[in-house]
Amino acid sequence: MSRDQFAGACGVSPGSVSNYLSGASAPPAPVLRRISNVLADRLDIDPVHLWVELGVLVEASPRPRRAGRSRPEAIHREIERALSTGDVEDVLALCAEDVLVHVPGRNPFAGEYRGKQGVMAIGGLLKELSGGQAELKTEPITATNHLAVHMHRVRMEVQGEVLDMHSLVVSYFRDDKIAEVWIYPEDQYQVDDFWASVGRAVPRPDGGT
Repeated sequence: MSRDQFAGACGVSPGSVSNYLSGASAPPAPVLRRISNVLADRLDIDPVHLWVELGVLVEASPRPRRAGRSRPEAIHREIERALSTGDVEDVLALCAEDVLVHVPGRNPFAGEYRGKQGVMAIGGLLKELSGGQAELKTEPITATNHLAVHMHRVRMEVQGEVLDMHSLVVSYFRDDKIAEVWIYPEDQYQVDDFWASVGRAVPRPDGGT
């Protein structure tokens, strides 16, 4: 879905979407509700749950900003660059010490990953299983000083099984660091089947569940 198509589906102008992305303004509640419905329909997830997750945007107070990307969007661009080069250390530098990542599903990969050790465990397994060949792409949707929403695509082949999946990723920020991440795959069954076929769980040295 292009930005113009997304804007049309949400009943706003492409310029308004650009303002949401830059942090110049936050969508009002009715627009945010339409955004959550459009994304939920595309990803086949519960729109009520997504509405709750995005609701923090309503309370975000827009601040005067200089020209250029918002800090959360810039952070995600840095993450995209770091992931494309496989540089886990660069990703960790953008995370809070107590970062918490929620991975949904019923598979060996699902669970909560706590702290930078948890992020390292995720990155290490993806790199190991894909032989360093996982393809990652991030497309920001909207961002404020405290939250960013982006579409994330990952493609990897493991033991003859191919995962090619888009996910909606909601990230919360604290002091310009990623503090908590929620992941919403477009097809949870496909993700579950893939990780079950691989048959590998991610070690959680920090005690995450």
